[in-house]
Amino acid sequence: MVSANIQIISDLREFMEKVLTNQETRAKYIRSPKDFTRQRDLPFSMVVLMIMNLMKRSLSIEIQSFFSHLGIVSRVTKSAFCLQRRKLKAQFFEAWNKELVTSYYIHYREKAKRWKGFILLAIDGTTLSLPDTEELRILYGSSANQYGSQSVTARSSLLYDVLNGLILSGSLDHFTEPERSVAIRLLENIPEESLITFDRGYPGFSLLYLLIHRQQCKFVMRVRRDFNKQIQNFAASKERDSPVEWYATTKGIKRLKEEGVTIDRQASVKVRLVKFTLKNGEEEILLTNLYDTAQYSLSDLREVYSLRWGIETLYGFAKNELQIESFSGIKSLCIQQDFYANLFVYNLQSLIEKQCEKYVETVSEKRIYRYKINKNISWAMLKNRMVDLFLSRRHPADILMEIQALFEYNVEPVRTGRKYPRIKKVRKMHGKYLTLTNYKRAI
Repeated sequence: MVSANIQIISDLREFMEKVLTNQETRAKYIRSPKDFTRQRDLPFSMVVLMIMNLMKRSLSIEIQSFFSHLGIVSRVTKSAFCLQRRKLKAQFFEAWNKELVTSYYIHYREKAKRWKGFILLAIDGTTLSLPDTEELRILYGSSANQYGSQSVTARSSLLYDVLNGLILSGSLDHFTEPERSVAIRLLENIPEESLITFDRGYPGFSLLYLLIHRQQCKFVMRVRRDFNKQIQNFAASKERDSPVEWYATTKGIKRLKEEGVTIDRQASVKVRLVKFTLKNGEEEILLTNLYDTAQYSLSDLREVYSLRWGIETLYGFAKNELQIESFSGIKSLCIQQDFYANLFVYNLQSLIEKQCEKYVETVSEKRIYRYKINKNISWAMLKNRMVDLFLSRRHPADILMEIQALFEYNVEPVRTGRKYPRIKKVRKMHGKYLTLTNYKRAI
């Protein structure tokens, strides 16, 4: 794992070097050709790494801490940093994360986990609370709570490798943007041999048609019992597994036309419907284009959809521990820079966590519970140290092993089977920072 991670870090460094030395490449990620051309205390690479370094506290404190870690006496002010970051497009962090993901699948090869030969992906969306400014209100919209008060809210969607713990891509959109439209964009650059899982908010003729005929990828979707007449009939029947053919709808034809695909009312998609009973007695219905019933049994489909839970826990980590809603600025550019930088940091943490797998297995064998790396602590251990991976003259292997040791020192048990009734809040708690009962923030 360490050798593969060293190669990935090398690829990321090469990408950065290409941006710094190639004028045509750099032009993609800066506002003006004159940006970052003069010798300053905050060159391109320094600004990138400062934004990536989990800036959750006061900017003045973060800047002082950053340069102190590097052993540099600097008089850089927060206003100087803010002026420099305006020159950097958020697309750099998107591209750098894409480089990380591409490099992972190259260097890990057979070590990358798969389900029946497929890279198991999941798409899901959530909402993020943003600072209340006029610019962000216009750009992302707002939502109302049960008391009628409005707050600036954006829709975030992620494409996630649930078995390997990597965010392939993400999107930050207007609050009212349909999840299906975002999903279509995220699916543009999926790896070959991918199997994608969707929640029940995604099924629709246009998305099914694009997945089958344009993307030519496999999928498993949960669907509502009242989605259409065919689903209702299947839900009411005694059948557990049935192939059906769906014909184009007026809405689906219109949506596909927006994607540059022209079809008529005779166009159709073939899907396979399956249903099974959950432990709580409810019936769950899935639709898929894994048509081979011998190779992909009912229990297989149930298993693959349950693995989708990884993206649900991802959002929990991102919001509660990585503090993805804690931004280092209130301008739209700052929001986007922080959002995509956090996705990169999440993936970097996941890579180093893979180095700890052998140690965690050994620990788990000697104890009652299975253990895992404490993500909350590990992000705190990454702060400043991940900067060393790209700025320090030390060999990346030494830095990776140092971080690995810190990760392994902070493990926690996985207590499976515990269930508690969901407590619904009857009123909104006031205050920006809440003290939670199960853990405290580490960054």
